[in-house]
Amino acid sequence: MKHLAYEYRFHRNVRMTDVLDTLDLAVIAAESIHGEARSSLETSWSTDPAIRVVTIDAANEVGRTLNTIFNGFIRREFERTHFTVTASHRSIHARPPEEALGV
Repeated sequence: MKHLAYEYRFHRNVRMTDVLDTLDLAVIAAESIHGEARSSLETSWSTDPAIRVVTIDAANEVGRTLNTIFNGFIRREFERTHFTVTASHRSIHARPPEEALGV
């Protein structure tokens, strides 16, 4: 199913490990607002460090919250010229269970 998602592309000067750590913090913040169970059920994202992209689903309230938090964090952590955000209508595959569990 295709629906609204936001794609974040990062400049080569940005360490992707920092981006992924920031995403982890944004997930924790979204869980604090919506609860861990609801966030687990209603959020979806994908990461591709090789091409420096994070894509986060925005089809529901929890996904929009995660996008808002992640966007706010990266705006403060990285120079605004070092990333772009674009809205797209695409499929986001659910993250693998081991990634969702932090394994």
